Amino acid sequence: MLYRVVRLSKENRQSILCVLEICVFLPFEINVKKNMKNRRFWIILLACACVMFSACQNNKKKNTPEAVTEAFVKAFYTADFTNMYEYSTKQSQIVIKSLQNSMKEQPSRLEEMKKREIAFVDTKISLQTDSTAMCDCSFTVDGQSRDSQWELMKENDKWKVTLVLP
Repeated sequence: MLYRVVRLSKENRQSILCVLEICVFLPFEINVKKNMKNRRFWIILLACACVMFSACQNNKKKNTPEAVTEAFVKAFYTADFTNMYEYSTKQSQIVIKSLQNSMKEQPSRLEEMKKREIAFVDTKISLQTDSTAMCDCSFTVDGQSRDSQWELMKENDKWKVTLVLP
């Protein structure tokens, strides 16, 4: 039986071509008449590969300055401290901790913030280097337009928002 060795690259286009090659060429190489279990194995393997490819693509999309900025802004304006910690640098987490402590003293305001509706109009990078970026974000909070600029840094190969106390 002839097997094709397929190398996966980081580019999405090459990954899709790899899946197509597995889908198109491998079934012809499998002797279907001999063993039906063999065919089921390849179908299950192909399904698992497709799931893995889609999971990898989703993670790549989440690690862009724009996506991180939007996730952080939504968490910030809805008082979602768990996501704020996830999308901020270690230094910024000190600021978030003090914000969280001050919000505990105002439970009614905290509940009000959690009910806010956030809609993003535009998020774009105004400046980017290998390890830093500035994102301009236009969004609405309960129908009111807002614009803000956020500084991001790479921390462990992930984009994170940087906060400083005024």
